[in-house]
This record gives sequence, structure tokens and C-alpha cells, in this order.
Amino acid sequence: MGSKNRIFLGFINSKLFHYHRNIFSGNKIFISKMKRDRIQTEHPKQSLFTIKQNSQALLSNTIGTCQYKEDGIINCISFIDGDYIMYGISSNNFKNEMTTIFKPSIRQLVKCKDSVIFFDNNFKIDFERHII
Repeated sequence: MGSKNRIFLGFINSKLFHYHRNIFSGNKIFISKMKRDRIQTEHPKQSLFTIKQNSQALLSNTIGTCQYKEDGIINCISFIDGDYIMYGISSNNFKNEMTTIFKPSIRQLVKCKDSVIFFDNNFKIDFERHII
């Protein structure tokens, strides 16, 4: 019951799962139909990542996490095709759910610069070059 509203997107990156293992309830990630529809209207280019085949590419190319706005939501940064893309994951009701996905501006990246946990030092160097 209730599973008809959830759409399976893919599996969480092993490095992301390692850094936040006590937060996530499993390695699968879902999105609700209502969130997917909202993302399609607000961010049409990034909504392509809510399709199963493309969402795994987004999850696999995650380079780090940051605290951007809300507590309880892990904001992840992916680097795909020369662009940074942010998406949020919340762990609620015994499942991991994508909350949002968008292309951040330089100003938004600068805001979360101090709280970013990079999975590799090379990612940090490239990120800092990009925001300066």
C-alpha cells in the first residue's frame, strides 16, 4: 500500500553511503510523483535526472555533500558534463527520498563552500577553481 506514489531512481553512491551511513535507511533512493512533477515544472532541464537511467548517472557522479539550508536533508553535489548539480536526499518513513534537484548559481555554491565534505581532494581543487 502506498508504494504506487514512489518511483525508484537508483542506488546511492558507495562513498556517499559511507560518509552518511548512520542517516540513510538503505542504499535505494526514491522520488514521489508529486515531487517529480514539481521538478519538471520548476527545473525542466534537471528533471531529466528523475528518469531512472539518468538518475543513476547523477547519483554515481556525486562529488560531495554540504549543509545548504535545512537540517535533516543531505544536499549532494554532482559534477556532470561540466556543470554542478545539487540534489537533496531526506531519510524518512524508512526510505530515502530525493527532495529537490537544481543547477546552483555560483553564489549558492559559495554559500555551501565551508560545509562541503568532498569525497576526494581533486574534487575540492576543481570546485574551488570553479567558484572563483
